[in-house]
Amino acid sequence: MKRLFALTAPVAAVLLFGFTISAPAQIRSGEGRVTIPESSKAKPGDAGVRAHTNVLVFTPKTGKPDEAPPYSGYGFETPASLACVYHLVPFTRGCNPNDPALTNPNGGSNTIAIVDAYDDPYAAGDLGTFSAQFNLPTATFNVVYATGTVPSLDPTGGWELEESLDIEWAHAMAPNAKIYLVEAASENDTDLFPAVNVASNLVHCGLTTTCPGTATGRGEVVMSWGGARIPAKRPMTHTSLRLGLSTLPRPAMRLGSSIPAPLRT
Repeated sequence: MKRLFALTAPVAAVLLFGFTISAPAQIRSGEGRVTIPESSKAKPGDAGVRAHTNVLVFTPKTGKPDEAPPYSGYGFETPASLACVYHLVPFTRGCNPNDPALTNPNGGSNTIAIVDAYDDPYAAGDLGTFSAQFNLPTATFNVVYATGTVPSLDPTGGWELEESLDIEWAHAMAPNAKIYLVEAASENDTDLFPAVNVASNLVHCGLTTTCPGTATGRGEVVMSWGGARIPAKRPMTHTSLRLGLSTLPRPAMRLGSSIPAPLRT
């Protein structure tokens, strides 16, 4: 993530502070600034039309988030500390990122297809830097353009940040899984939901088009975005996923409901 570190302090900060802090006592001060990227701001008229990311960036009042962890006293998480929090590795009280006894998870055997909007041209390189930083194995990773054409860049940079977070932490928690980043042409629902179908096929059979009836692939389709509930008078085209797949939308960071919602498949 070296390129992201070079952008702005808030963008770099999310890499260290964008996840739940497991040991608040490690933070010297809870003071800081929360920034909401433009891509995470729901706007009037978006319901049933556009989705938004769910990223909040916390920049501490003290500290240098552009420094690479681990450094004692900083509010960061590592693959090992988050694996401890979620009991993916033997639990150690406190799950302190500075504890050398914590270990990285070593699971993941199927496929994870992550759906996001716009193109992140540095996704593979950033993932490699992230893996090297935390001593993770090289990822089995591919970028797939949902329409077959490279999407444009998000002018705000918010979706690019979302994509980096999604693929890096998916790899951190399931380092042996095959990961696809499926890039939709835009944040419009008419682009995102067809991209979900592409992701479903990739998990089920490794193809972007309809899978043969004999396909038996299993895994997860991840959607780290959401939008307001759709007005009753506005119809919505449903996205159908194959049996054997799990859909894992990230919960909205605000009270209320969000589309897409978890689906049992």
